Amino acid sequence: MLYHRLPIPPDKGERIRMYHQVKYLSGRHRLWLACFDEGAQDERDRAQLRQWCHRCAIIPNSRMNGYVRGGWNALQGGTITEGFYETRAMHDVVKRWSAEVRFDAAFAFSSAMAQYLESGSFGRKILDLCDFDSHKWTCFAKESCWPMSAVFQTEADRLARRERELIERYDRVMVVNEREVSRIAEARLRRKLVVIPTPVEVDSDSESPPIPEEKILGFVGTMDYRPNVRAVLWFADRVWPELLRHHPDATWWIVGRNPPRFIRMLAKDSRIRVTGAVADVQKYLRQIRVFVAPLRSDIGIPAKVLVALAASKPVVMSSVVQAGLISTQNPPYGVADSVEEWVETLDDLLRNRERCREWGQGAHDWVREHYDVSVVMPQFESLLIETRCPEEVLV
Repeated sequence: MLYHRLPIPPDKGERIRMYHQVKYLSGRHRLWLACFDEGAQDERDRAQLRQWCHRCAIIPNSRMNGYVRGGWNALQGGTITEGFYETRAMHDVVKRWSAEVRFDAAFAFSSAMAQYLESGSFGRKILDLCDFDSHKWTCFAKESCWPMSAVFQTEADRLARRERELIERYDRVMVVNEREVSRIAEARLRRKLVVIPTPVEVDSDSESPPIPEEKILGFVGTMDYRPNVRAVLWFADRVWPELLRHHPDATWWIVGRNPPRFIRMLAKDSRIRVTGAVADVQKYLRQIRVFVAPLRSDIGIPAKVLVALAASKPVVMSSVVQAGLISTQNPPYGVADSVEEWVETLDDLLRNRERCREWGQGAHDWVREHYDVSVVMPQFESLLIETRCPEEVLV
């Protein structure tokens, strides 16, 4: 398996997906895994990864060198994304392993890593695009001013062409939800796409945790990620002041690493807490009364929403977030888009602890049915092995 970053610990969206892929397969197959490492992880994480794998290559990749390679690749007509992650060291590892072992299946995560499996013999080849990076860059272009809007749109256009090439060349391509499938118009390409949701670990305990006494709203996400920044700023500007009219004793926690200065400045309001990086997200989730997900960009699905639902938290989300989830007739969460809808829904939850309990229990049961590791990971495994049981898996 090939990953563009260390797939451990499960502390952010795509890494939650990676972590469960590797952990699940490690107990069932012999894994050969190569990944990049920007040096920010704990050595214990690297040791755990090596323990799970038969062979493990962790290759340093500095962001500065990546930007240089990405920029140079773009000047040559390629994509920034692929250039950022293209190194001789990774090519050498994959070439050496493919010469030593007859792999039954090979797996690459993201368009950035797909390049390494395009030559050589690897048996069945699976690519996890998760969500289409080309769409993400298009969103960034629309939100930016010139000249960056032009840079981002160029990257989006080049990646869109590249993604279609990769779908052609790989045996099967995974995406996170049906919305991502709909981005591909060509029927022959759509037939190669398979929806594999991002899994989460759901506690088997059917009893709901106690509802916190304090009126704490919570947002959890990486805070240098553009969609998260936009969501938090919109909520702070439009919803938060109106909600305080009804609940002046409410507080709002913004939990996540690398908040930029203008996010940290929100904490000038004593009722807003900006935590930065935290060691244990679950500790904060236990104290939150209601989880909010006011995202405005239709990119993938925020994994932390699934984590909150699995933790039996009442969640209020935008319709954009809801559209990324498995559809259900009676959703165990709230959906709001306008300021009025947000305030009305949150006001009800902050006044009614029993409603919080009902929503939380429903959320827990729903996520357990559709997104639990025990449900999702067998689907992933069957995609890799088809009808055979491979001994050697390059991941």
